[in-house]
Amino acid sequence: MKYLHTNNTDHYQYPQGRALPPGESVELDTDQCPEFAPREKKQKPAAKKSSGDDDAADLALKAFLDKPAKDVLEELSKATRENVSDTELKRLEELEQARKDPRKSVLGAIAEALLKRASETEGA
Repeated sequence: MKYLHTNNTDHYQYPQGRALPPGESVELDTDQCPEFAPREKKQKPAAKKSSGDDDAADLALKAFLDKPAKDVLEELSKATRENVSDTELKRLEELEQARKDPRKSVLGAIAEALLKRASETEGA
């Protein structure tokens, strides 16, 4: 596949052994010059339409995640199947990952809780 590559840097580039001055463009073949090929952007899955109850649940989960990490970790350590469902834990994980800067400690605690539950059901 051919594409147009523009040198947007301040330095010369050398695609396919040819000098390409800054600001210039050249048509390249992705098979012969993959290092300059445009990268495919990953598309995010389309957001699902949800009912008002789901939105209220998400708001509650987001409010929970807005707490300091120490408080979230403490409450996650006390989480049981009776007060936090597997679905809620998975949604917590999604919401934490969607944050501007996801906290590894919180993600680890959620993953640990999910793993613990999985091993309990497997052992039963």
